[in-house]
Amino acid sequence: MFIFKILKNIMIFLIKQIAKICLFFVILGVIILGGFNYLSPKKEVAEIRNNSYLQLDLSRKYNENGVNPLEYFNPGGIDFYQLLKSIDKAKIDPRIKGIFINVDESILNRAQIEEIGEKLKEFRKTSKKVYIYGANLDNKNYILSVYGDKIIMPPSASSTVNLTGYFMETPYFKKLSDLVGVKFNVIHVGDYKSYGENYVKDKMSKEYKENISRILDKVYENFIKTVSIERKIDEKTLNERILNGKLMVATPKDLLKYNMIDKLQYLEDFIKEKGKDNFVSVDDYVKEGLVRKGENYKDKIGIIYLEGEIHYKDNGSGFKDKITPESFEEKFNRALEDKDIKGIILRINSPGGSALASDIIYNQIKNSPKPIYISIGKVAASGGYYISSGGNKIFADKESLTGSIGVVSLIPNVEELVKKLDINLESLQKGKYASIYSLTSKFTEEDREKLYRSNELVYKEFLNRVSTSRNMKMEDLEKIAQGKVWLGEEAVKIGLIDKIGGLEDTIKEMGKDLKLSKYSVKEMKTQESINNILNSYMGPMMTVQDILSLKINKKIEKNDLYFKPLMYYPYEI
Repeated sequence: MFIFKILKNIMIFLIKQIAKICLFFVILGVIILGGFNYLSPKKEVAEIRNNSYLQLDLSRKYNENGVNPLEYFNPGGIDFYQLLKSIDKAKIDPRIKGIFINVDESILNRAQIEEIGEKLKEFRKTSKKVYIYGANLDNKNYILSVYGDKIIMPPSASSTVNLTGYFMETPYFKKLSDLVGVKFNVIHVGDYKSYGENYVKDKMSKEYKENISRILDKVYENFIKTVSIERKIDEKTLNERILNGKLMVATPKDLLKYNMIDKLQYLEDFIKEKGKDNFVSVDDYVKEGLVRKGENYKDKIGIIYLEGEIHYKDNGSGFKDKITPESFEEKFNRALEDKDIKGIILRINSPGGSALASDIIYNQIKNSPKPIYISIGKVAASGGYYISSGGNKIFADKESLTGSIGVVSLIPNVEELVKKLDINLESLQKGKYASIYSLTSKFTEEDREKLYRSNELVYKEFLNRVSTSRNMKMEDLEKIAQGKVWLGEEAVKIGLIDKIGGLEDTIKEMGKDLKLSKYSVKEMKTQESINNILNSYMGPMMTVQDILSLKINKKIEKNDLYFKPLMYYPYEI
């Protein structure tokens, strides 16, 4: 046995060292490639001719937060706000004749689609045209396509059309958990707070089904209404065709027959027709200076981007989007100290996370000496809404997700698994509830009640914050809280937000309210040093070491998404 133990330790040591070496060379490679890219001669900006078409690539992510590691070495990447501004500039640029968008592989979320759609509608009010091309269309990319003047598909039966109602499935793990001996104790405060229910139930709860069905029905209803208006198709007829399956696994010819596209043409033929040299990428358009240059007025409105899960501390998990009090404070203080910035916009995309971190950030917002308006993007639910409620005004897109006012704690327990593995764990305890967070001790009803009472206090604090900030009676707030999730167009009716509108609408409203006749917009981006970037990459290395060293209990206890009161909405709609 002693020999086997030595061999095991040697193997673990060797694997650790190999992992360290591999990650070191990966990081070194990123630095070398980035540095080479930064120092190498820059590519000349493409000439923008008369009668050019601005080409938008929607298969890439337009960040609303943080820093891309490669951008550290080659600054100048385009974020979502600058993408919107490029459409504005193209609208008045005499060299730009139109816009071309290939919607295949679009990764825009629904809020971004809504905001770009409005921009395209404004663009089309000029004599300029918007051309949309898609080889494969579904609900998500077709809803953007309808904002174009012409929708084009290739005349090929292998191009697929999948326009339908909706389909969503959620796995429930209770029986599997029971089988392997892993249990999850989920303490909800709020009947509709559904996070973690798929670990403790074997089927969807009545409350979750009711909540999600309402949202999915509303999103589908908006889809039908928008397509009907933009394509001038009878709403009832369109709905029947879709629900009867006529547009599921359909062909471009079917869409042409139903007036849902305008032309059958291969992409290369379309490009040849318009002139290959007449297409300019949005990157080249921005690099030429038309967007970034802009007007530089003394009075400014600052934008701070808050995207990702909310954590009390940065857990060093690489470049995964996250929000922490510390990272927020760094950008927030810069905006407050800048005398030219008269007001601050918080652009929030967050499903929530740590209750403590949410409250700390809320307090900073609430006590701001400068006005703060909130622009909700894809989602600001649970902790994301907690933060939002501290703003003076809240804006959201029609299909932004918000609300989910509730609290939950999730405590895994592997007691049965340990028994099945025939492991004997001896424990020493002094003090009642000392083992309440143990992964291997029995979790009692008394333990559950203790944590429930704690979470209930956090929930009441959440309600009080929203009630005070939104000037709502507690009894009215209780009816729309309980973990219920709302779309933006629903939230404005029940008082959780103030207006429907995107990022630019929020900026314009602030400028108007502050009586600023002329102002610039200043984005408060995260300031990353090379040292911080390298430290961010150490997170995955430490995770490998922890797993190899079997430091599971230590790692889980440090995770904000376990044990501690949590305000989180993790589902995709």
